[in-house]
Amino acid sequence: MKIAVDSENPFSWTVEIAADVVPGSVRTSAQVFTSPLASLTRALERLMREPHGCFEQTSSTNYPLTMAQQYFMTHSGVDPKIIEGSSSLLAKGYKRLISFECKKKGFEWFGQDPGHEALSAYGLMELTDMSKVHRVDLEMIERTRKWLLASRDGKGNFKRERRALHTWISDPECSNGYIIWSLLECGERVENLRKEISRFLFLVAAVPGKYTAPASRSYLYYTDELKHWTTPLSVEVLPTGAASEPQPIK
Repeated sequence: MKIAVDSENPFSWTVEIAADVVPGSVRTSAQVFTSPLASLTRALERLMREPHGCFEQTSSTNYPLTMAQQYFMTHSGVDPKIIEGSSSLLAKGYKRLISFECKKKGFEWFGQDPGHEALSAYGLMELTDMSKVHRVDLEMIERTRKWLLASRDGKGNFKRERRALHTWISDPECSNGYIIWSLLECGERVENLRKEISRFLFLVAAVPGKYTAPASRSYLYYTDELKHWTTPLSVEVLPTGAASEPQPIK
């Protein structure tokens, strides 16, 4: 329970302990923070966990801690021991993450070829963000980016060389959208992904309300040009739920 207290809003709390409670068996604690930032620092400390497991499990610990470390390193008053402890855990997480890079590049849950395109896109963003607070092999980031670009099929999609584990982004259109977003977030130029973005936005236009719509709006953030597309193309939604290639409207 969190309560804001000041000179005009005092607070008191009465705790009733049953008479038959064994002495010493009940404990409680209270913390008082002098500012919201102090409270946030304490909350972010909870993200400091030992990394373990596969790529996805390691990332579930490492990526949130990367975000926390960005806060720790940019705000005054943070205990240096917290920053040091967080840095140590990030080093362990990074060591695990790079062990999941496949021999033929890209990342996979256990580092087995072929790499998984959407998971590699996630890794690209994670490592890019991590490079802001921890030493990261920039060549690895670059080769992951090139590997993702090389996985395009020339028709506006990304290849799917390996089935998704745990149905992780098993929908091809969702996977395509996620990879595009990841590349853009990590600095890829819009003109290098024009065909992929085009196809995705046409798909969204053809299927109103589809969950891909939020992603398409995210793409508009990167360039005003995308807001004015009027090319008369259509996309047919197939019985399988997949989408056809964009075709000119006759």
